[in-house]
Amino acid sequence: VATAMISDFITEENRGKAMAIMGSFIGLSFAASMVISPLMSAKWGLSSLFDLSAVLSLLCIILLYTVVPKENKLTHENTKTPFFHL
Repeated sequence: VATAMISDFITEENRGKAMAIMGSFIGLSFAASMVISPLMSAKWGLSSLFDLSAVLSLLCIILLYTVVPKENKLTHENTKTPFFHL
C-alpha cells in the first residue's frame, strides 16, 4: 500500500528519494524489532508483541483515514462490451 501511495502522491522527480526513505525505514524497523522483541518478550511476555502490533495497526488505520488525502475518483462510461467483441 505504501509503495502505491508514494507512486500516486509524490512527483516523479522526488519518487526515488521517497522510495529510498521508505526502504530505509523498513530496514531500520526490522533491525529495531530484532533488538526490542526479545526484551519485550522477556519483560511482559510473548503476547505483548502481538498487543503492540495490534496497537500500531490501529494507529496506522486511523492515520490512513484522517491524514492521507483522498484520491480523485476516475469517471468512465459504464458501457458493456459483448464477450465476442473483446
